This record gives sequence, C-alpha cells and structure tokens, in this order.
Amino acid sequence: IGKSRQAWRYLKHHALGQAIEVKEAKVEAFYKEAYSTFKARLENGQTREFRDLSMKELVKVFNDNTLKNAVWEEMDIDPDDPPETILHDPATDEQIKELEDRLGRTLPDDYKEFFAATNGIDSFWNGFYGEPRFLGAEDVHLFDASEQQKAWSAAAVRIRFVTDMSIKVKWPPLDRVIAINDGDENTRFVWLIEP
Repeated sequence: IGKSRQAWRYLKHHALGQAIEVKEAKVEAFYKEAYSTFKARLENGQTREFRDLSMKELVKVFNDNTLKNAVWEEMDIDPDDPPETILHDPATDEQIKELEDRLGRTLPDDYKEFFAATNGIDSFWNGFYGEPRFLGAEDVHLFDASEQQKAWSAAAVRIRFVTDMSIKVKWPPLDRVIAINDGDENTRFVWLIEP
C-alpha cells in the first residue's frame, strides 16, 4: 500500500485518519513529545530516574501513575467507578516461602521485595494502554514455553536485499519458565527466566 499512488492520494489528504477518527492535534502533540524524548536520550544518554528507588517506592509509582493517568475505558474498567488502588496487601513470609517451595527454587531478592510491598498488582497503565496484572504469590506458576519458542524460532525475518540473510534469535530452551503475569494470548508472556 505504501507504493500505491492511489492510496497516497487519499493518505496525503488525511482521509484515512479522518475515517478512523484520528485527532491530528493529538498526533502532533505525541510526535513532539516523542521527538524531544528521543533527542534528549541521544544527546544526553540514558536517564535512570528510578534507579535509587526501593521496590516499595517503585510499586507506589506504578499505583500513582495508573490512578492519575489511566484511560479506564481502554483497560475495561468503568471510568465512573475506578479503583482506589491497584495494589494488594503484602504477601506474608509464609506465602513467599510456599511459592519458593512450589517452584523448587529461591526467588531473587528484588522479587521477594516486590511481594513484601504488594502481593501482585492489578492491571496498570503504561502510558499507552493497560498492562495485564502481575500475579500474587499464590498464582505464580511454572509454564512450559516450548510451544511459543517454536513459533518464535519459525518467525525469522528474511531481509531481501541481503542474500540469504535472516534475523533469527537462538533462544535458550524455555521449557520451564515462571509465569508472573496474567492476560490473553498476546499479553501474558512475562516470565521470570531461571538461570
């Protein structure tokens, strides 16, 4: 479609954007923000504004950002009845120990700190859309990701202008990963990968 003269006649006059109700001012504002962000990153290097925050403080940032900025309709939440928090009571030491026993391994310290701050997080706002919830200790489970791995391995990208070149990741075996989030087939694959 990008090479179609007929399509470009419509695209240059914003016919597609109007048909799907894209607000030009919103796109322009997003472009300017993205441009300034990329420019600052390229000129000044990476910023790590959250580097020195504790896990408890990071969890609070998740909560505060979501409550302040979420577009609730996009998260399938009634905007007239938004949640007061996306956090849960902290997991007990016993719940964390039971999870470690169930998984047959010790959890990383920062993940234990997460559970000590909140036993899971409900769907949260990432700035563009809602992310699926992070599971509580009782719902975290082992997952066999070998089927997903086969699909990814088969999805090598072929680059036409370079003879027989493809971008193919050589994944380590993912037959035992720890599923830490919830969601549908497109969003639930956030895993804690074992060493």
